[in-house]
Amino acid sequence: YVVRFPEHDLAIAVFCNLSTMQPRKLTRKVAEIVLGPGAFSPLPPAVAMSEQELKAVEGSYWNELTDDVRRLSIKDGKLVPEGSSDALVPIGGGRFRAGETSDEIAFPAVASGGVQELQVLSPPLPVAKFKRVVAPTQTREELAAFVGAFFSSELEVTFRVVVTDDGKLELRSARGKPVTLQPLMRDAFNSSDLGTITFARGSGGTVTGLTISTGRVRRLALTKTRPGQ
Repeated sequence: YVVRFPEHDLAIAVFCNLSTMQPRKLTRKVAEIVLGPGAFSPLPPAVAMSEQELKAVEGSYWNELTDDVRRLSIKDGKLVPEGSSDALVPIGGGRFRAGETSDEIAFPAVASGGVQELQVLSPPLPVAKFKRVVAPTQTREELAAFVGAFFSSELEVTFRVVVTDDGKLELRSARGKPVTLQPLMRDAFNSSDLGTITFARGSGGTVTGLTISTGRVRRLALTKTRPGQ
């Protein structure tokens, strides 16, 4: 991540090998050390929000373009993204800032009254839009339709999908630990460790394959194999 200050002949670059390191936040800290606390415009102040107002935006949001998922839950009276220790800071008008950064999360109002979309505002990048989704309740028999072996010709690896004794869907491979899949929407599941897993169905409605999308891979295709293959 690179930020430039042409008027000061200064550029700051941060290279990270983990997506959780928040390079935008780190460049801000470096800039304030070099240029002083006035290097950036002041962050919008926090406003009070009731737990009822926070519950209106709590839930899961899915990006149709990237398969990325944002899950938000309330912890200690604050709205916290899954996988993050930094709570979102409400700044009014259905907007939050991401911790101590200028990035914003917006929940546009809709005519029906309920929140249906999450927008990530991180100029100069395009606005990233996430659709609100509600996970279906699935029986053990319905989950059994996803069970099987799935092969990736690109990676030359096989993943196996099983239903555990406690009724959860789990993805297993020979190289890593089992991954529990959280229901996201019909035929789609999510895991903070692996990303979004979407099952494909054939003309008869049977599962024929799946795709995996992570932060660095989009819709890697795997084909369901027949027993004995």
